Amino acid sequence: MLHHRRTHGELAVVKGLTENDKKGTPGSAADDGLGDGARTGLAYALAIILAPAAVAFRAGVGPELGDQPGSLLYLLPVMACAWLGGWGPGFAATAISVAGVAKYVMPELSPQLAAGRGYWVQLAALAMSGAVTSTVVARLVGSRRSLARDRERTREALSLTQAAFESTADGLLVVDLDGRASAFNRRFVAMWRLPEALAESRDNARMLEWVVGQLRDPEAFLQRVLELQANPDRESFDVLPFRDGRVFERYSRPQRIGERIVGRVWSFRDVTAQASAEAALRRSEEGLRRAQAVAHTGSWHVLPAGGRVEASAETLRIFGLASGTAITPRAFLALVHPADRRPAAHAWRAALRGETVDFEHRIVTGGATRWVRERAQARRDGDGALVEVTGTTQDVTERRLAEAAMLRSQKLESLGTLAGGIAHDFNNILYAIQGNARLAAGLLPAGHAAAEAIAEIERAGHRASVLVGRILAFSRPPRGERRPVDLRPVVQEAVQLVRATLPAMIEIRARLPEALPAVAIDPTDIHQVIVNLATNAAHAIGRAAGRIEIALEPGADGQVRLRVSDTGCGMDAALLERIYDPFFTTKPQGEGTGLGLSVVHGIVTRHGGTIAVESEPGRGTTFRVGLPSAGEPAAPPPAPEPRATPGRRVRVLYVDDEDAIVRLITRSLGRLGHEVTAFADPREALARYRADPSAFDVVVTDLAMPGLTGFELARAVREANPAAAVILTSGYVRAEDEDAARGLGIAQVLLKPSTVEALAQAVDRALAAGPAGAPAAGPGGA
Repeated sequence: MLHHRRTHGELAVVKGLTENDKKGTPGSAADDGLGDGARTGLAYALAIILAPAAVAFRAGVGPELGDQPGSLLYLLPVMACAWLGGWGPGFAATAISVAGVAKYVMPELSPQLAAGRGYWVQLAALAMSGAVTSTVVARLVGSRRSLARDRERTREALSLTQAAFESTADGLLVVDLDGRASAFNRRFVAMWRLPEALAESRDNARMLEWVVGQLRDPEAFLQRVLELQANPDRESFDVLPFRDGRVFERYSRPQRIGERIVGRVWSFRDVTAQASAEAALRRSEEGLRRAQAVAHTGSWHVLPAGGRVEASAETLRIFGLASGTAITPRAFLALVHPADRRPAAHAWRAALRGETVDFEHRIVTGGATRWVRERAQARRDGDGALVEVTGTTQDVTERRLAEAAMLRSQKLESLGTLAGGIAHDFNNILYAIQGNARLAAGLLPAGHAAAEAIAEIERAGHRASVLVGRILAFSRPPRGERRPVDLRPVVQEAVQLVRATLPAMIEIRARLPEALPAVAIDPTDIHQVIVNLATNAAHAIGRAAGRIEIALEPGADGQVRLRVSDTGCGMDAALLERIYDPFFTTKPQGEGTGLGLSVVHGIVTRHGGTIAVESEPGRGTTFRVGLPSAGEPAAPPPAPEPRATPGRRVRVLYVDDEDAIVRLITRSLGRLGHEVTAFADPREALARYRADPSAFDVVVTDLAMPGLTGFELARAVREANPAAAVILTSGYVRAEDEDAARGLGIAQVLLKPSTVEALAQAVDRALAAGPAGAPAAGPGGA
């Protein structure tokens, strides 16, 4: 608010003096209606007329009055003329009177003195008395007239002061040194809403009680009054908030007469509208500030000369600058990423030319790189001249990261699709290798020399199938299935996978104690945590010789702690603060995405665990991941599949586009006593089934086949025979594939390379479930 400083001491008005002046003085010059010139002329005329008349009258009555010349009858015209016209007419009347007395009165009354000195002495006395009388009377009249004029001027000044006192928009109150109200204007009464009777009573106690009852903080109001009473020479200004929302400014200064303080003048100004407007402006500015903070969008403007840039708080925050910092074009460009500095300077110059600008660039603040979007537009006056350039700065780092993450996700999805296709073909090959090896082993007599070689082939095929399974686990999205798990097998598998990718000079050790509680985890997620931490450790070691140690340890509060340590380069405090930031990496361009540790942090947090890191430059890094105990024992590992033995005879329709697998399954299931009709072309298989659905107990079909997919074949089979039992096999099964299989009523889904025993057991389960059996995933299923 703007403080007003106005002198009010001159406005103090004593009401009684004003009222007395209004009455005037009877007979004053102000009342006779004559001007000074007319009054003087009339006085001279009276002097010519009255003075001779008075002498004649004195001469006529002289004998009766005696012979004493002391009679002052002739002084009456002198006094009248002096009273009316001043000294001039008074002296004229005196001269005329003395001349008349000398000629007519004194010789007549005292002829014996006419020739003596006494005559002249008496005449001189008469002249002197007339002169004195004229002077005295003229001075008395002049003083009276001067007083009348002063009073008239005083009335005019008081009238002007009173008009100003009443016409001001401020409420005015004049108090004496004891704090009693001596005068106030009508505006004061209206502003404080004083009842008329209370205002006329001038009851200070009641008026004060009425005033403070309207205020939000009456104590502060009274405290200020008491302070000023104790210090009458002080000036004061404050703001008075009212209970009903009004706001007054209060200003006070001492009232002085000369150098003497006689009281105090208070002025009150109603600034409610101004305060409301200022409050609305503050709310608007605060709302704009919050909106900019939420939207990560700041504003700025600059004059065409390109001087100082006025920037909002959010703009300064985005650029990592303190509030109130002045930004110049040079300072702005210094914050721009070096690779973007030239296009940013070009855009800046274009904006100052009045062109509309919209571009994105990077800035470097606090050691971090962020993306911002700058938009600018010119404002012109009525003549089209450029007035200023207004712009916005939006932090689009999150959008850029999201786009990068989406691109990476799309790449991973494409990679997963590619991996799935490769895995499908590779699994078919492994299926044929493992199945034939197992079939050959069953045909050999005990102790045959080839038995060991065939067993080795079977073991190698199993390791290959496990490796493919791990690749597929990374290509599929996590399913979020948590169950009590013993961490040791998970760590062993991850160590085997990481060891195959590490350079020979890096040693990897695993310390896995026996007695540890089970943890409730999704094994695939924790597998990814271990691989990411170990891969990060390998990057920290680089091309030098080093060691990575992966250990399981008992932790606090029943946790199981996973520790991954390395002998790499380590990190300083600045890096440690940012290691979990998405896309933050210290690796060269093309060697890292900056997502590994961010993913690790997200997985651990999602599992309700904790993660901590210790590192020093040159002394390696240690990550400790705490996972909560499951509170129950881990599920036992699946038992080894038994060798298939002949059982009841089942009529199987087997469909796969790989001839090697068709031959393998035909021989393998045939040896178990089943009747197998196999096709490498799904269309031929469907035609055969439609010809006689009752000829088959179970249909086993591959998922990905040319001409007709496994889903399409299963749908056609169920249309021909709704009670048909269908088993689906594939080298790569996505989550949506499993959902589609359930929707089609497919009994089980087997992931290749499953064993012949697993297939035989799946056939038995499908027949046992019957037509109404719920679909289920069998051993080896996805």
